[in-house]
Amino acid sequence: MNLASENTALVLKPSGLPVRQFIECTRCLDASRDETSATEWAESHLRKRPGHDTFRTVLMASWRLKPRGEPLALKPAD
Repeated sequence: MNLASENTALVLKPSGLPVRQFIECTRCLDASRDETSATEWAESHLRKRPGHDTFRTVLMASWRLKPRGEPLALKPAD
């Protein structure tokens, strides 16, 4: 889907981007891969890796823009 012509500025708003949300261990960056509850995943991770007891929620949106000179199109990142 072409979102802008060559003469139009592309305005990218965070609220319009597809997002992925997950839980991540701050010590080793291992992350939840499914819809397990945050507490269940963190407790399981802590049992496997004692001392890994600090976690964070990550909300990530990735996108790619074509180089200048080509028509701009918003595409999901690989």
